[in-house]
Amino acid sequence: MIGNLFAEPVDPDIILQDTAREHQDHEIRAMASLTLGMGLDDAYFAVQELIQAARLIILCPNEGKTVLSNILSDNWCDYQRCIYFCVAGRGQGKMIKMLETFAHILEARGRADKFLREQGVKRRKLKDPYHQFLSANLNCNISFSAGSKI
Repeated sequence: MIGNLFAEPVDPDIILQDTAREHQDHEIRAMASLTLGMGLDDAYFAVQELIQAARLIILCPNEGKTVLSNILSDNWCDYQRCIYFCVAGRGQGKMIKMLETFAHILEARGRADKFLREQGVKRRKLKDPYHQFLSANLNCNISFSAGSKI
């Protein structure tokens, strides 16, 4: 058991932190930065869903565009919108390749976390970076008087 080797909980985002600093593609670095704190499964499956939609656009353009627009228009998918806009406009093939590369990084993150859990290593809890904005925007009633300046 390697669980006794670590004095403090291990950060599951260490792989993403390294990727955000050192990956050769700036799009991958941006996606890694956006994913810090996201749940392991949530991030992985959100990226996989974008990959499937992008592939569908190549095979069935009308259906694929409908699926992608449904993903991007969902009010609860800020993370997926952010990831998509990191790679949008790069061409379909390059976009899919970058998303797949990032999905492999997320898979490695999940496998590393599973291994550490099985070895009894304490892991630091993730804090969802998007939750604070979501809960803050639910009851947002802002009004300005006619003379106020922003």
